[in-house]
Amino acid sequence: MPYQGRAKFHRHPENFEVTVTPRISWSNFFFSLFWLGGLIIFVSPMISRLWEDPPTDWIPYALLLAFCIGGVNLLRPFLWMLLGRETITIKRSVLKVRRQVLDIGFTRTYTISQIRNLRINPRMTPTHWRNTRNRYLW
Repeated sequence: MPYQGRAKFHRHPENFEVTVTPRISWSNFFFSLFWLGGLIIFVSPMISRLWEDPPTDWIPYALLLAFCIGGVNLLRPFLWMLLGRETITIKRSVLKVRRQVLDIGFTRTYTISQIRNLRINPRMTPTHWRNTRNRYLW
């Protein structure tokens, strides 16, 4: 079998399955954690004030909605790094790609006629990928 790091290969009688766990970017992880904590500290008193003394103006509600949308957009990649999983299943005439967090996710299904130029680069080892990625970060 090829590299058995983050990717786990499973051979079943009717299909072949590859399960890949996401790579944790520690800088993104702590950035998201910091901002989610800040949002919770900032938004919870705002919610209690709106609950106790509801204003007649719409601006506090719009501000609260904007903070909640921002929090959800920060929470998605945070949960993906911690609990995410991508499963690629190959059957006779179908390729399925499923991305999920805690068994909640979506599946994309492709028939053989939809697949073009599918290839695997055997030279892309984890070390080679890390060196290539680091070269373009800065």
